Amino acid sequence: MSENHPAATCSRCGSTNLAFGIRLAMTAEIGDIGPQFKDGLLLVGTEPLLIDLCTACGHVERFYVKNPNHRWLT
Repeated sequence: MSENHPAATCSRCGSTNLAFGIRLAMTAEIGDIGPQFKDGLLLVGTEPLLIDLCTACGHVERFYVKNPNHRWLT
């Protein structure tokens, strides 16, 4: 159990067996999965997408980014 989530439970099965901050990855291609942002005039970056996962039933509790302070591309 993470110190940042002391009372967290799965919304699907009620388990307290949660893993926090798991990074999504691609196996077939190189690069991050996540929202893109503009970094400067021409550079574009990708903020890695993280998940909180119930290890008892496999339910994904949430998707999120660690740093939400970007100029997001829409």
